[in-house]
Amino acid sequence: QMQSIGTLEQGPFTGSAIRKGVETLLAKYDISRDIRGRVQSHGVSGVQSTHYDMHDYLPQKYKALNLLRNRLYTNEEV
Repeated sequence: QMQSIGTLEQGPFTGSAIRKGVETLLAKYDISRDIRGRVQSHGVSGVQSTHYDMHDYLPQKYKALNLLRNRLYTNEEV
């Protein structure tokens, strides 16, 4: 709960708070670490993902973002 505009119970509001919230919520709903990283533009490292895996993961990212939207805006439990 926000204490005032721009302040959270844990301290000042930052963009990092949004990223942490998204990461945690998607993890709660079994979205893989790999897809969570791709959704948040962290991507994945390593030779395989950097050089060999050229898939864009759009269907998986869409599923993750749609789940997030449903949970946040419609308050649907997934």
